[in-house]
Amino acid sequence: MDNSKPSINNFKASDGLKELISSLPPGIAENLQNPALGRHVDKTRKIAKKLDPPPSSKTPKGPVATSTKQSMGYVTVANIESETSYQRVDWPIFVLKELQDNAYDWFNAFYPATTIADKDKRKIAVRIWITTEKEEQGYSLKFVHIAVRNSNVNKYPVFGDLKEIFDFTMWQSTKRYQHGMTCGSLGDFLKRGLGMGYALFYECNNPKQLKNEEVQEAQWTEPIILRFSGYEYKAFINVDRPVQTIWSEIERQEKPTADIGSDTEVEVTLPILVDHYSDWSWVHRLKQYYKNYKIGKTRTAFSLDFKEEEMN
Repeated sequence: MDNSKPSINNFKASDGLKELISSLPPGIAENLQNPALGRHVDKTRKIAKKLDPPPSSKTPKGPVATSTKQSMGYVTVANIESETSYQRVDWPIFVLKELQDNAYDWFNAFYPATTIADKDKRKIAVRIWITTEKEEQGYSLKFVHIAVRNSNVNKYPVFGDLKEIFDFTMWQSTKRYQHGMTCGSLGDFLKRGLGMGYALFYECNNPKQLKNEEVQEAQWTEPIILRFSGYEYKAFINVDRPVQTIWSEIERQEKPTADIGSDTEVEVTLPILVDHYSDWSWVHRLKQYYKNYKIGKTRTAFSLDFKEEEMN
């Protein structure tokens, strides 16, 4: 007895089946009549893969890839200009903008202006002054100091952990994930302010023509000063360029240099570009920005103290 499996070729098709097969498309009908053509492809068979030919020795070489830690973006002029959209000559304006923005946003969170009387609780005072540092070789460097002070009559806590705020390896900001309307464009401005001072000093103000190894070790020694809750803190930046590392040092002063009561004040210092010692047009833009900034800031008292005696 034949135990083989039946196939279309092992039995006699009826006239109706033959007629059905003949009505199918040619390829399908041919496969039904010839099982060898209808077999499945062996899935275990390896498919040859086309490989790219080895690169020719004549192929031109592309640019060499380099890497820089993201934190170094805080201390390079090009990166700061790209992220802030402010050219370095206008960085004092950016500093004034961010300091006022932070104070105004803080008012809106803790002292919302609901009545005209709230203006007495919402005061922003701006101080701007120029100083000159002279050295033995006759070299001098000019600085612009910008301090913004805001009232805090209810003595609410401010700032929080300063070590985290000035940690260049992490993002620490009250504005992160905040979708409400705020003025400040960057939530990490305090670190940015320190980096701006270093970047200008390192890349744009080197009239002493330091040797390469001296330039690598040169540090920006002007701190950001924070005065609040009866205390005064100074935050310094340290940069190790060869290993691309940035860190901060925070010092609490034994005695505040100024008694501001319950107010909060932040002071930022920037070196003035040597090329602009004879061009003080940025000062006019700085004062004009302050005047324009007040427009639309309702129920908030502003004041400006601008000293210009050092601008010669």
